[in-house]
Amino acid sequence: MEDEIFIKMLGKSQHVKLLLFIYRNSDFLGSMTKLAEVLGLSHPTLRKIVNDLVDIGVLKKIDIGKAIIVRANKSCPYTKILFDFISNIESMELMDELQKMNEEENVK
Repeated sequence: MEDEIFIKMLGKSQHVKLLLFIYRNSDFLGSMTKLAEVLGLSHPTLRKIVNDLVDIGVLKKIDIGKAIIVRANKSCPYTKILFDFISNIESMELMDELQKMNEEENVK
């Protein structure tokens, strides 16, 4: 799905970009370097964003050898609220799309 509605609500934020990626790719096990590459961010920028979100408990870092893996901290109430919000918005977008398709079918 497009991220347009999230950008309109929350602004064009790299934090939002990371949170949406983590929400949609919960099985991603790439390193911080790989994550920066996937998101199109510099490593220092990603490190700052991750640290901001780790500080409030939404994300957690897991050291695996020399690599650092970033995961959602599902035990944090903020994470649950954020992910429920994303899920609800995506459900609403899907319902809007289905309603439009239904209306188009009824016009024919």
